[in-house]
Amino acid sequence: MAEALAPEAAATGRLVVLPVFDAVHWKTFQRPTQRSRADLALLRLLSALRFEGTLPGHRFDLAGFSGGAQFAHRFTWLYPHLVDGLAVASAGWWTFPDSAPFPYGMGASDQAPKAAQIWLLSNLRAFLSRRIVVRVGEQDNVVDHNTRSGELIDAQQGLNRLMRARRWVSALREAARAENLPDQIDFDTIPSCGHDFVACAQAGLARDFLQAPSIVHPSQSKFEGVSA
Repeated sequence: MAEALAPEAAATGRLVVLPVFDAVHWKTFQRPTQRSRADLALLRLLSALRFEGTLPGHRFDLAGFSGGAQFAHRFTWLYPHLVDGLAVASAGWWTFPDSAPFPYGMGASDQAPKAAQIWLLSNLRAFLSRRIVVRVGEQDNVVDHNTRSGELIDAQQGLNRLMRARRWVSALREAARAENLPDQIDFDTIPSCGHDFVACAQAGLARDFLQAPSIVHPSQSKFEGVSA
């Protein structure tokens, strides 16, 4: 991933930090509220980088592909005041702004701390006020062994990553309308790509991850969000 992003990072002058959540220690990193708390690990990493002067002290843009997209959108939802822009691609599944039990939605669940429902509900407006870029390969419609499947998730989100991305974007836009917020969601498919990060990066995803400019959110001061 670093090699695939390096040319665009060099061309744009953007600093890219790629945390590694290895399979041994971070089996459930996609869900920040799980016991390993990957969200706290990322916060510690960013704090250390700021302390040594590598990172400035302002908000950052966050991007993720596949499992990284799962982590990125949930982290942004929990800490919207820290994230300026969110770019996510080809997630296997999403947390929806509906009443389904977390992590499928914002409803109560035994799969997360009791406060998770409060975090999500309280932060919904701030989350929807971010600039959100959503991408998925136009050929990413194959159900493989990494695709979470089942009666509940298939009915809510669809059968494959392409269907699920479309439904998630539609749900976010509907939620934004209900909250009287402007639609800041940029959705598109990546031509001739399946579930392959390098191919997607070469087809434009690297540009989507690194070139999108940060913006000032008019609702920033009013909706700071509740930290997890």
